Amino acid sequence: MGVSIGVQDSFHRALTLSNIPASIRFISGEPLLEELDFLIEMGGKRIIDSFQWVILGGESGDESGPYKYRQCKVEWFERAIGDLQSLKHVKIFVKQLGSHLQKEMNLRDRFGGEMKEWPEGLKIREFPETDSISV
Repeated sequence: MGVSIGVQDSFHRALTLSNIPASIRFISGEPLLEELDFLIEMGGKRIIDSFQWVILGGESGDESGPYKYRQCKVEWFERAIGDLQSLKHVKIFVKQLGSHLQKEMNLRDRFGGEMKEWPEGLKIREFPETDSISV
């Protein structure tokens, strides 16, 4: 089971999910709309300790109109990855950098989804280990 969190104020969703039995719990940090603190404590516990997987991605969209994308920064990915790599039980999957970084970094893929164009530290696509997960 997963929950989408793009801004810090939405971390209450992860707290709710952390109390629901599931073999694998994940946080989809997308669209990543601000720097997230994945090591935050709520309800007397560190939320990330109940999760096995975090997916990160920038917002895709257009230059204008109803699907206009919002800003995303490489530093937000780097902080999240740095924090999460310190935890042995959490796997990280960087899905795409999004339209803002695609334009800023002049990437070929419209949504910044071509991993070979990314900074080396962002090239992470891990999956949770299903054989050692307990409910």
